[in-house]
Amino acid sequence: MNNPDTCWRQRFANFQRVFLLLREAIEKHPAQLSQLEKEGIIQRFEYTFSSLQTF
Repeated sequence: MNNPDTCWRQRFANFQRVFLLLREAIEKHPAQLSQLEKEGIIQRFEYTFSSLQTF
């Protein structure tokens, strides 16, 4: 059985990882992005948001 503190740390580490991926994706200027890249950013946002909901 996992310690609740350990679970929280793992969730937070996962959130940090996906947030950095999202930030990396949106740092590009929107005019430089293809439609596929824009859709990928939306998916990264959804994944980041879903990892945040575990808190």
